Amino acid sequence: MNVFSSREPEVVQAEADKHHGGDTEKVATVAAKGPHLHAGVKLVSRYDKAGELNLMAEMVNFLRDHGVYNFDQIFCDSKATSHCVLTASKLRPNEAEAIASLVHAFLLSENGGHNGIIIENASQTVLAEADPDWNDWR
Repeated sequence: MNVFSSREPEVVQAEADKHHGGDTEKVATVAAKGPHLHAGVKLVSRYDKAGELNLMAEMVNFLRDHGVYNFDQIFCDSKATSHCVLTASKLRPNEAEAIASLVHAFLLSENGGHNGIIIENASQTVLAEADPDWNDWR
């Protein structure tokens, strides 16, 4: 599912050549400027990577398919390769572990793993965490 369009690779490379010595890591690949929303959830990618935003949109759908609606934002740290922080202002602590498990299962299935998951409330209190896990470590 591609909710967010990508910029042409040549455009991304030209910007990288001009501003980052040819390194595309910090160059946005999403075609439209943010904020990025999907189904009312704010999606944040450190470097505005279209692939990360599309993965987070799929995660929103996955969580909703599993009855989880009480979250406001998902942040994916482009610099840390699939380190995700899900923020929920109305989340109860007893729900956080179950949501972390769902996010973990989703990222293993759809992304091959992750570099950590944090579930936090609106005041950035950590309610649950999952350590990095990549399928190829097994």
